Amino acid sequence: MALCKQTISAVNLDAKIAKILELPENAAGIFMVSLTFDENSIPIEVLYPYHRGAKYKLEIELGRYHIKTVELKVQRYFGMLPTVKTLPDNNLKLME
Repeated sequence: MALCKQTISAVNLDAKIAKILELPENAAGIFMVSLTFDENSIPIEVLYPYHRGAKYKLEIELGRYHIKTVELKVQRYFGMLPTVKTLPDNNLKLME
């Protein structure tokens, strides 16, 4: 896996999904779209999971990345390579 894009949304569960999750219809739930790419930007996995709204925990890890890593990820995702500038405090800024 080289890149995974996920979109997470709050939803009211329809009758079919609510029954599977053993919840009442229109209960609060979480719907996710997850698309995973390999090193050649080829999609290798697509997921459309539903989760119980009261049982979902979102954990995000942020960190510093090497400039080349950021350039490659942006290039793969958008199909282009923007100019990236390293600021004095080691943060990155995309140049327009």
